[in-house]
This record gives sequence, structure tokens and C-alpha cells, in this order.
Amino acid sequence: MRIQVANMSTYRRGQEDRQWALKPQDLAVALKLLVDDSEWVSYKHFASEMHMSQFEAHAAMKRLAHAGLVLIDDGSPTIIRTALKSFLLHGEQYAFPAVFGEIANGMKTSYAAKPLSDEILAGTDPIPVWPMEGGKDRGVVILPLYAKLPLAAKEDSNLYRV
Repeated sequence: MRIQVANMSTYRRGQEDRQWALKPQDLAVALKLLVDDSEWVSYKHFASEMHMSQFEAHAAMKRLAHAGLVLIDDGSPTIIRTALKSFLLHGEQYAFPAVFGEIANGMKTSYAAKPLSDEILAGTDPIPVWPMEGGKDRGVVILPLYAKLPLAAKEDSNLYRV
């Protein structure tokens, strides 16, 4: 099947049969951009804060830009807040449904973590946790958007909060 490209100036070889799709870690990257109050330094610095490779961080930004959730101007990404809000309210739960695991030690998440823990009374069920070596809390595992997200959230209270 051949795909016709309307504007050949934007066409890139090898992308005619490619459908861009967000990955779970892209949502974490978008949320980090949303809450990060520091000035953009570099992909290397950002990747280090997110506990991912520089390549992963750059690829996530490209996918977010293609999805219309981020604007990249002079190499510096800016979150498009209205688009991200719409995605979080109407699409995120379908694109990245929660994946539950067994009981394990980890780091509180969801309604067990602040600020929701101040608003929601936990019942007698085990609390939700991200699996994490050396985790102090025991509960039912909810897999994070990517394996090292709990480390990034542990170091950034604003990221952890969202």
C-alpha cells in the first residue's frame, strides 16, 4: 500500500509507513515537564533526572511533539497544557491502563501517597505501591509507567505528587 504525502517538504524517507504512538514513559516525561520549575538545561540533564538514557528522553520528546502535547522551540520543550489536560482527562486511562501485580514492598502510589492520602480514606485493602528495592511500604503492586520512574519520583517531590 502506498501512502500519498500531501506536502513533500515534510516527508522523510522511511516514515511513510510509520504510525507514531506514545509509550508509557512519554507520559512520565510530559508530567515532569509540567511540574519542573527549573529552566531547560539539556537532554542529558533531563534524562539523568528521569533515570533514562538520553536517547529515550529525546525519543519521548519527539513522540510528545508529534502527538501535539509538547512544542519544541530551539531544542527547548514546552508542555502544551490544554492538550495534556485533555489527554489526562480523556485518554490516558485507555492508552496506559493500570497493571496490577502481587503483594510486595515498594513506594506508596495512587491514593496511598500524598496529596491524595489526605483526601481519600484507605480501607482495609492493601495499599497500592510501586515495586521498589528497599521499599518501606507493603501493598499491591501497580507497575509504574517505566521501571525507573519510582527512582525519579523519589528524587523529585513534584513529579511524585503528580
